[in-house]
Amino acid sequence: MSVDRNMFPAPADTGLPMTNADEAAYADLIDWLTRHRDNLIPAIHSRLVDMLYSHRSTLRPTQIRQIANAEIDNLIHYLTTHDESLISAQASRIVDTGLSMQALLAMIGIFNTYCYEHCDQERLIPTLAQFATYYNRYLAYFVDVRETVILAEQEHIRSALQSSFSRYYTSLQTAADVSRAVTSTLDLRHLITESVNLIRSHFDHYHVALYLVDKSGHYAVLRASSGRDEAEIALEGQKVRIDNHTLVGACALKHEARTIANAHAETLKRDKTLLPDTQSVMLLPLISRREIIGVLVIQSTTMSAFYDDDITRLQTVADQLANAIENARLYYELQLHSQDLAQAVELRTLELQKTTERVETILDNSPDAILLLNENLEIELFNPVASSMFGYTAEEFVGKTLDSLILPDQMSSMRELLDECHANNQSRGINFIARRNDDKTFDAGIALATIREYGTITGLVCIIRDITDQVKSEEKIKASLREKEVLLQEIHHRVKNNMQVISSLIALQSGYTNDDRVHQMFRESQSRIRSMALVHEQLYRSHDLARIDFSKYIHELTTNLMRSYPNSAGRIQLDVEAETIFLDIDTAIPCGLIINELVSNALKHAFPNNRAGNIHIQFKASDTNQRTLIVRDDGVGFPDGLNVYRTETLGMQLVTSLTSQLNATIGLSQDDGTMFEIRFTVPEADCEDDPGTGRAKTRPLVERSS
Repeated sequence: MSVDRNMFPAPADTGLPMTNADEAAYADLIDWLTRHRDNLIPAIHSRLVDMLYSHRSTLRPTQIRQIANAEIDNLIHYLTTHDESLISAQASRIVDTGLSMQALLAMIGIFNTYCYEHCDQERLIPTLAQFATYYNRYLAYFVDVRETVILAEQEHIRSALQSSFSRYYTSLQTAADVSRAVTSTLDLRHLITESVNLIRSHFDHYHVALYLVDKSGHYAVLRASSGRDEAEIALEGQKVRIDNHTLVGACALKHEARTIANAHAETLKRDKTLLPDTQSVMLLPLISRREIIGVLVIQSTTMSAFYDDDITRLQTVADQLANAIENARLYYELQLHSQDLAQAVELRTLELQKTTERVETILDNSPDAILLLNENLEIELFNPVASSMFGYTAEEFVGKTLDSLILPDQMSSMRELLDECHANNQSRGINFIARRNDDKTFDAGIALATIREYGTITGLVCIIRDITDQVKSEEKIKASLREKEVLLQEIHHRVKNNMQVISSLIALQSGYTNDDRVHQMFRESQSRIRSMALVHEQLYRSHDLARIDFSKYIHELTTNLMRSYPNSAGRIQLDVEAETIFLDIDTAIPCGLIINELVSNALKHAFPNNRAGNIHIQFKASDTNQRTLIVRDDGVGFPDGLNVYRTETLGMQLVTSLTSQLNATIGLSQDDGTMFEIRFTVPEADCEDDPGTGRAKTRPLVERSS
């Protein structure tokens, strides 16, 4: 649409000289506009703002006030100078801002409406005439400029559409060619080289490079590149850390595609992944199974060479390439795994052959019968010794059951063994009486172990040994051991009898003196001899000829001591608290003598002048191999200043000497009487659970004697 501007002549172009009245009218109009400027601007602004939202204009609200101000000022300036270039310049500016024809007409309507509302009748007609002249020319210029802009925009859109179509077609062609290339080979090196060459040649870019993330996941390594610059050779094998310091590292770190319009920005000058002539860059992440495996870098010598839609199209190519690379890697790893597996199978086969040969050698040379039984306890495999041991030929032995090799009365024990093997999955063995093919029997030992496949028992390995000679030897040893036990029992009995004879001789000897002090010495000696004899008496009465139950010994010893001091009966109470602890003869005798001396000393000296009191004996296991003996009384105690460890009395000297013999420690307390605490250790072998094996039981035995 074209408008003839001569249809609206300006007052200066009429060819008629301006009269004084005309000049006065213009001056009056300019003065009126100047006075009403501040009221017109908000009215224009408000109307344009309404149209801004109703017509979806691209103008920003801050531009509206600038347009309103400029429109009033330009009108006043034109009326003052009559310079028509002001109209064309303002029309061009309005078109550049994007103001629509509807908005311009609305703005003219604001002027007309304001004049009707605020001009008097005399000024109204001239004012509207001047506005009409101004805005008719304004509209003519606006239409011309806008047509020019629209034609330019249409040409730009056509060119952009053509360029976009060309890029889209190239992208499709590239995607198809890359797809054919990546599906035609599983060779990783050939695949990535062919792909970067195709992408560069189709788009005619300066340089295309492909980085792959290494096994550590910390670096991206350049694996293939294609370009027109010799500098790319220096990039081959380049290693880039995955961080924010380089474009490649940042793309791999964030898993995001991006374009760089200006590669010469200050922050990118030191990026070693960019070539010298690069102006713009596109980076595409290669993602497979939600993990980054590489980055595709496309460099151009043109500024802003890449658009956002290029990312969308080329990311499809990158995704195809990522899947192909991952498939090639998996194929390569599968090939390596297959090779390793083949080597492992070959090595395993050789090992199995060697193992088979060794097993056959062991089976053929084993002195024991070795049988392989199925789940029904039928013999499937055996060595030569097995058939000869039971008197069967090889053909007869196959299929025999385990029951046929055992006497019927032995089967219950064998069944228990089988049940235990099945339950615990452990090898166990028992001795039994085996039966030959000719019904003759022999002593044998059998060991069984289960064979399991995937947790299910499929058979048994059975090893049988002829132990006839061993059983005969054991019987001879047992007979010899019984003879020695009888002999040792007899020795203990005779030692005990001899000590009783000695005690009797001392008693006879004491009858030849009237000295009370000598009588006392004889009585103490008899007590000591009886304490030793009591050990031998318990030994020959016990099933264990090496150890005695020391708790029983203490009770018998203290009972004898109380009888030896009849004047203490009724006034001195004796308590014994002893755990069932077994001691050997080398420990029991000195320990018994210590108890004898300490109790005798308490009976003689702790309760003078017929004083009543208590004596308490405690014997316990305070640790695995530590024993504690406590003898306590509530008597008068030792005299002040007396060193019991250096006394010249025989009793305390014996206690000190015997304590040293036991490698024991001795403690003395004289609070409310006297207490001796003796601690000693016994060998680990003596710390077992019964008289046959020796562990001290912790069952307390408490007895009160008087």
